[in-house]
Amino acid sequence: MVYNLHNKNLITIEKALTKTSSLVKQAIRKSNIEDIIYHQNIYILLLGAYIENRLNKIIFENSTYKDIQIESISQNSESIIIKWNKIIEISFIKNYNLSDINILKNDIKIYKQYELMIEIIKDYISPLMELRNKIAHGQWIYPISNTNKLNSNLQNRLNSENILSLQFKLSLVKVICNIINDLVVSPIAFKRDFSNHYKSLSNINHNLATEDYEKFKLSLIKRSKNTK
Repeated sequence: MVYNLHNKNLITIEKALTKTSSLVKQAIRKSNIEDIIYHQNIYILLLGAYIENRLNKIIFENSTYKDIQIESISQNSESIIIKWNKIIEISFIKNYNLSDINILKNDIKIYKQYELMIEIIKDYISPLMELRNKIAHGQWIYPISNTNKLNSNLQNRLNSENILSLQFKLSLVKVICNIINDLVVSPIAFKRDFSNHYKSLSNINHNLATEDYEKFKLSLIKRSKNTK
């Protein structure tokens, strides 16, 4: 079954993320700037792989495998962001027995929930995939714009990432994927657990916003010296 294959791929990606995180921390302890950059970029690539593979796992869940609309999402060449948005739209239409997503506007509360889900993809998944794509195209240090110029905005974003921020973002991605998995597979669980999931997002966001990377880095270096 394809679902099992995607699940095994996901397990392997999670192991690779853990291993790569350890390699970044090892490079931090040695103050090896180049290795830190190399492994952090690999971590971003793996984050993108996690996002893509989790989408495939959701599509091929047992309860949704026969849903032709959802299954067809995996068979086209649209961007991952469009696919995530489509699976959200299709699921809302299916869960509320609608012919079109715009009909959902008649229920303001539910439509706002739909808009919030789309906004979550835009705010959290899209920026990570944008960085992943640049790195995947070999732009590891200097992201290039479509006009063949240095993309200073993306470069600043890439430079601002560190293993601590990336681990928080992985946690965000996992919560988001759990929300969408509920939406697709279990509408009852989606309604029941949405508030708690959203609180988790807010808490992780707070930790991300208040992270102290310098303190984290010095702690790793100090512990490394104490073990020598």
